[in-house]
Amino acid sequence: MEVIIGTDNGMVKVVRIQSMKQAEYNQSRFNVKQATKFVQDGFRKKPEDENAPGIEILSYGNPKMENEIEAMHWGRNLTEFIVGDKKGVIKLVSIPTTINLQQFNTVATYTVPQPQKKEYGKFVTIRKFSNSDPNTFICVTEQGHTFFLDSSLTLHDKQPTHQLQKNISVAKLIQGNSFLAYGGEENEFKLYDFATSKPKFTARNVKHDTVDLRQPVHVTDLTAISDNEFVTVTKYRQIRLYDIRAQRRPVLSVVYGNNPFTRVEHKGPGSKNIYVTDTMGKIFEFEMRKPNTKEVRHTWAEKEAERFAVGAFGGYSGAVRSLQLVKSKTEEGEDKGWLVGGGLDRFINVHDYKTRKVVIKVYVKQRINFLFAEKILDNVKKEKMEQDVKEEEEEEEEAEEEDQEDWEELEEEEQDSDESEEEEKPQKGGKRKRVEVKGGRGGGAGKGQQQNKKEKIKDG
Repeated sequence: MEVIIGTDNGMVKVVRIQSMKQAEYNQSRFNVKQATKFVQDGFRKKPEDENAPGIEILSYGNPKMENEIEAMHWGRNLTEFIVGDKKGVIKLVSIPTTINLQQFNTVATYTVPQPQKKEYGKFVTIRKFSNSDPNTFICVTEQGHTFFLDSSLTLHDKQPTHQLQKNISVAKLIQGNSFLAYGGEENEFKLYDFATSKPKFTARNVKHDTVDLRQPVHVTDLTAISDNEFVTVTKYRQIRLYDIRAQRRPVLSVVYGNNPFTRVEHKGPGSKNIYVTDTMGKIFEFEMRKPNTKEVRHTWAEKEAERFAVGAFGGYSGAVRSLQLVKSKTEEGEDKGWLVGGGLDRFINVHDYKTRKVVIKVYVKQRINFLFAEKILDNVKKEKMEQDVKEEEEEEEEAEEEDQEDWEELEEEEQDSDESEEEEKPQKGGKRKRVEVKGGRGGGAGKGQQQNKKEKIKDG
């Protein structure tokens, strides 16, 4: 898996996880908190602990707060990324494909003049416009200005500019990139058609609440769960389901939790489940099924909203700013999926979307603004993978040999200690006998009597 992150100080980091199978195996044997000790900034050949997953981090950019990254995405293919910073500089950068090469190559650069940048506001979206035309990029700004760039990052002559409604917080291309879905502060969810240069769908706000107060609008993120159904999350803890075939108002509006929602991610085709993050590091899973006529369509009470909640994920200690679901299939045809996210706590968390447990936790030193991941192990050379496998096997053999040598040394030491104890026992006994003989009072008395007899005989 390859994860590319954009930070709040202008750094772009590429985090490569060489083997997800090894990471899943480490889930039961390796403490995730200890894994962060082995992760360092820059290239790292192999973790010190044999149970730690193989992770390497490549860095690009100068760490300055004035270079804060506002938008980024994949480039023309999965070996490039395009990024826009706070100064208005847009760069197309190629990612190193070999393990030993750490230099990023800046393919093209475009700078928005400062007067225009102040007028446009922040970059909201910078990405490839269409898969059929990968050499065209679309840029959407906070104040609704939309323009196109070609592969050399110069203004596209054939694509006209578009002016959208101001105060945009999120903008995404949907339905084959023919429509732009966007929304923001006091800017309801809309579908913009590039062919007609007009909105295809404009949502209406929900009805007033129980005390007849208007509900404020601030869309923070959105996603499409089908061609005609869309889900938005807001700063005011609202999750709304829209069916553009039925009505302009949401068919379901749920108020949940105590914190504003930041991101939403769809579980995948054929599913009605979504993942929602908030500003306190929680990830919730909801089932966005359409309500029946007897059910309440706009649930203001949290107890009524809990019936749509499926589960929750942990592992974060700050707001989650970016979230993405990466899916793949095993050789047996089994579906596998990982929920990759990051935010203010400077950690990348990789969850297994079935067990909801943290598989990998990587510390990247900077707060994460944007994150996008892809299961592209093919970009990593097979020779490197085979080399890693051989090194792991050699290390295991060396460890087994060392263990055998240690056991043999221990056995020899035990035998030597047993023999020395047997030799020491008789010596101690002999010492005791000598001591008794030397210290015997009877022997000394007998010698004195013999001397007295001899003296008496001489006198006689």
